[in-house]
Amino acid sequence: MNDKILIIDDDHDFLNDLAAMLSANFQVNQAQNSRQALRLFNKYHHDLCVIDVDLPACLSDTAATEGIALAEKLCKQNNRQRIIFVSRSALPKVEVNLPSYSFIKKPFLISTLRNHIEHIFGAGPEKQANISA
Repeated sequence: MNDKILIIDDDHDFLNDLAAMLSANFQVNQAQNSRQALRLFNKYHHDLCVIDVDLPACLSDTAATEGIALAEKLCKQNNRQRIIFVSRSALPKVEVNLPSYSFIKKPFLISTLRNHIEHIFGAGPEKQANISA
């Protein structure tokens, strides 16, 4: 259980549910805004960040692009940072300056997220079997 995941979402229930589902196999930290996320990321150096696109505006001009602004800032600190965006709406039509990322539209099945994580980490059978709803 060495892989570290940071989940950033302002929906407290979603954040807690997702963390509970992933914590059996990963070290999971949670943040409800960009400032908290940056503090945690600088302290723990997460391998993967799951970021809600529509976070309260802090780094960007609007909430619609806050998650993207956060991801770009994280990738400036670690140019190999792995990002999965989640959102109830499509990604905003803005330029996303990231080396790579995934996007999952909410609501989603945990198996969808699991597939993305397995692809990113190349999870073996022990992780695949244990990431469940």
